[in-house]
Amino acid sequence: MWRGSYQGRGSELDLKEARLATEASSVWASGRIGRTSGAALEFRLETKRLEELTHAAAVLAGVKTELPVWLDGRAVVRGAVSGAVERPEVMAAVEVSDFAYEGREWDGLAGRVQWSAQRLRLTAGRLSKGRAVIAVNLTAQLNDGGLSDESAVEAEFSVRDTEFEDLAALAGRKDPVVGSVSGLLRVRGTRKEPRAAGWIEVRRGAAWEEPFDSLRSGVAVDSGQVRLSNFRLSKGKGTVSGSATFHLERKDFQ
Repeated sequence: MWRGSYQGRGSELDLKEARLATEASSVWASGRIGRTSGAALEFRLETKRLEELTHAAAVLAGVKTELPVWLDGRAVVRGAVSGAVERPEVMAAVEVSDFAYEGREWDGLAGRVQWSAQRLRLTAGRLSKGRAVIAVNLTAQLNDGGLSDESAVEAEFSVRDTEFEDLAALAGRKDPVVGSVSGLLRVRGTRKEPRAAGWIEVRRGAAWEEPFDSLRSGVAVDSGQVRLSNFRLSKGKGTVSGSATFHLERKDFQ
């Protein structure tokens, strides 16, 4: 259902209200879109089946999209589109509940997104499961709406009581490491050459089937190297401390 009017002289669509619904999804929009006046459009999208959205996107874009996500709750996106039709700006709030990514279950995902051809900004990003919380704030420069190797990136990631296996799944990795991870990482630089600094703590962990009680260390990433500073590894009554450097390309420690 939709109510509105179209003015051919200014190629302007005045949309009083538009609604589209299936058994599992609904879309609502209201506002104005015009070649000369630009866009001022509010929208809301809700679904309990992501496959409906990915199928619709594939039909519109001509490209099949498959996401490693299983939705058991619902996803809601509320937002607005403004600016010139050729270079719009989008602001949206995202909420997703009860879903799995790469086979790992999560309770919720939330955040606010701002996108334009020049910039992507994510604020108050939050991924949670029980006591585990991953918080993200990120700003990236874009080139015609997309990231390039030279795109400037600034971000802050904080992790609390999150299983290492969950973090590895988010990164698309499978490493022989387990444990409960907390930490903070601030990132600056470019997509090709990021620099990062922060700290990490792992409790009740094991690496390559070798258990330990805790690990705490300062972390710095630069020029393809991960530096661990003032680390302290504890197991029973024993403790090992020091510093180390891991080469990402060679995959070895120094």
